[in-house]
Amino acid sequence: MKGFRTFLMQGNILDLAVAVVIGVAFNAIVQALASRNRAATDRQCPECLSTIPIAARRCMYCTAVVPQATAPVPPEVRKPRRARHGFLASE
Repeated sequence: MKGFRTFLMQGNILDLAVAVVIGVAFNAIVQALASRNRAATDRQCPECLSTIPIAARRCMYCTAVVPQATAPVPPEVRKPRRARHGFLASE
């Protein structure tokens, strides 16, 4: 156990851990600032509940005719748009 503790305290691993923590914190700040400036561009299909563009007249997944959007959907309700294969685009 003493040898492992010495290995961790050599500096390289500790520096890497600090850099990862700082990077995660910086990413969280940037994402929070970027999410405030986005306008609502997506909404949910009333039939299949998929995320579709706000100007869509038909759902691209179930092809249901959707009514025109009157008011933008709040950003808290929006979900990430799914790719055509059904998985999240970020995966």
